[in-house]
Amino acid sequence: MTILFSDGFESGDYTGWASTTVSGAGSTLTANAASAHAGSFGSDALVTGGGGNESTCKGTTVTTTTSVLTGQCQFRVHQNNVGGGEAYLLQLHNSGDTFGVNFENNAGTWAIVFTNRAGSLSRTSLQQQTFTIDTWYVVELLSDWSGANQVYQLYVNGTLDTTVTDSSSGSNRVYAKVLGGIYTANGMAGNFETYSDEYKVGDAYIGTTTTLSGGPTLVDVAVAGTLAETYVLTGGPTLSALSLAGTLAETYSLTGAVTVPRLAVAGALVADPPRLTARSVTAGVALATQSVPATVALGSLSKPAPVPLV
Repeated sequence: MTILFSDGFESGDYTGWASTTVSGAGSTLTANAASAHAGSFGSDALVTGGGGNESTCKGTTVTTTTSVLTGQCQFRVHQNNVGGGEAYLLQLHNSGDTFGVNFENNAGTWAIVFTNRAGSLSRTSLQQQTFTIDTWYVVELLSDWSGANQVYQLYVNGTLDTTVTDSSSGSNRVYAKVLGGIYTANGMAGNFETYSDEYKVGDAYIGTTTTLSGGPTLVDVAVAGTLAETYVLTGGPTLSALSLAGTLAETYSLTGAVTVPRLAVAGALVADPPRLTARSVTAGVALATQSVPATVALGSLSKPAPVPLV
């Protein structure tokens, strides 16, 4: 996947975009701190109720070699007075802006809407129908024209929500840019306002990623099956809510101060597990029964009786 266009409004304006359009009394489009998901600025789009009112930013035209174009952004509804009207939100357009596919709210229903290959309007409701006011969502709208039929997909927070296949007569549509903000396709009951940030356009599904740093702390780790690795833990890592199932055949070397505050083994919870310091336990450890060869017990330390010298 290659990112073909991206912008997070950190310039404090829309200089990273090809153009902006603001029309209709009271409509505004502003890069400000209130609409930022990350960094110092995001995009605040507000339209009033009149049909045709618009507050949009248009991305640069790009070329994809994969016959796939996808647009993604952080999305948050701040005001929703759609009533019986219709608002286009995240959009993909062709290079000439003569057709597009839109993530929309139509009279309260969240949907994908586009003009199909035969020239008719096609609308499909999303599975997710709740976009809570002032809550951030990652919305990604994708079009794939690489096959015989055109495919549209919408993802919410990295999960595929809706797929629509256009098998109508005609040629596939080629998309080339993303539009952010709001276009009022039909008059609404009042103001509609969205915050958006971190726009990306790619030639394949972008998705979401999670970066883990700091460690080594493992939380709610479930390990199933047969393990045959060797783990070396140093520097006092903490394991929380560790669930181990299946057969264990590893060698664990515990160095430093290793604390296991809540270890669940084969359904049993050890309320006050031991603290192992500078000890090495190798092979023969059955976690399910918490047994250790020789005379070492996890709850206490025992040793053979002294042998008199004669």
